[in-house]
Amino acid sequence: MAAVTQRPEAREVWANRLTITIAVGVASLLVGLIVSSLVNAVGPWDLSFWPFLLSAFAVVGVLATPRGAVLWHEAERRDEVASLARCLVAHGWDCGLRAEDRSLVVLNVTTSADGFSAVVKVPRGLTTDHVKKAETSLAACFEALSCRVTPSGRADLCEVRVLFSDPLGAVEWRDTPGRIGETHDGPAIWHPEHGNAVHLLIAGPTGCGKTSATLGLVATLCADKSAQFAFIDTKRTGFAQFRSGSRVAAVATDHVEALALLENVHAEMLRRFQLLEIRRAESRHELPPDVRFGPLYLVVDEVASLLAEDLPGEDAKSAKERVRSSRAILANIARLSRQTSIFQILAVQRPDVALLGSSGEFRDNVTARLGFSLSASGREMLFGPEWRSLAMSGQPGHGHFQGQPSDPLTPLPVAVPMVELWQVRQALGVRD
Repeated sequence: MAAVTQRPEAREVWANRLTITIAVGVASLLVGLIVSSLVNAVGPWDLSFWPFLLSAFAVVGVLATPRGAVLWHEAERRDEVASLARCLVAHGWDCGLRAEDRSLVVLNVTTSADGFSAVVKVPRGLTTDHVKKAETSLAACFEALSCRVTPSGRADLCEVRVLFSDPLGAVEWRDTPGRIGETHDGPAIWHPEHGNAVHLLIAGPTGCGKTSATLGLVATLCADKSAQFAFIDTKRTGFAQFRSGSRVAAVATDHVEALALLENVHAEMLRRFQLLEIRRAESRHELPPDVRFGPLYLVVDEVASLLAEDLPGEDAKSAKERVRSSRAILANIARLSRQTSIFQILAVQRPDVALLGSSGEFRDNVTARLGFSLSASGREMLFGPEWRSLAMSGQPGHGHFQGQPSDPLTPLPVAVPMVELWQVRQALGVRD
């Protein structure tokens, strides 16, 4: 294993622990002195020991509270991660470069709940081959979602950034509207109003994380207080519980309701166009506050179920007409609705031609794609033929997102946060 220069582990963590302990102790000591003085002034009791006893109880009590325990646990975890990072960086680097005589110094380890970054000093400059080998080996050592090795301005320094394979509970889903998850370069963001990725298609087999991705995204989009949502869930997998939400315009759980909902959304799109024309505005942001509309997100849990033609009790002619109408409305919304701030979030198990049409126009208008555990043909249909050989994790909640504003054509590895259902209900304003 390559030699690693050791430094005091997690120095800032211990400083934080000491600061908490001293602050609590001093505060409780002052309170104890004041209480002792007041008691001595009105009675004969000697409470000179009280301030010191109170300090001890206060320190233990604060650290025993749930919040104190969490703070202490996080400090210990950061300490552990910092130590582990130094050892594994050395091991992974050595395995990747196969250089017994190399030594390195791991500097400035910065840890978080979802990973860490470190500045690594190497004895000579990095080549492209060095970087690729180190990234592959380090990602395997950490069992990480991704690892990025970035050469710095100096030839003997580089930055290593590792995103763990399980950062899911650490994502603050409220913080960033449109936040889908985490990539190795930061959050994956879907900006339908401000970028070219107007509508979102989520694809993957059962159990891969599509529903979690959809619900997590809905929760973040609720950060915009003017946003409204319409849900279509013909599989009846859970969206019906959102009916009473103050942010929910409608929920459809059968095919008759679904077609009526689509027609209503299409009529709302035309109404918004008329309003923009009358007010001579190009977008909702130019409208007066009293008539300004908010974004409307049409969420379809399984497009294949919505467009099914083999429903029991429905004749073939009616089924074909219903499917034709549903597909036409979806395609027209995808084609025209950006100016009216109506956006689609569509989930499918397989993004094939039979579902999305053979012309390619509908697929081309749904320009943001999130894929989980897809086959080679599925990756080609979702991301394009050049990504047929894209390596996918296969782990639930880990996929690839195409549509990042900084790099809209490249599918980037992304970890989707596991948002609790009560959080989504709360964000949508559902009352029990």
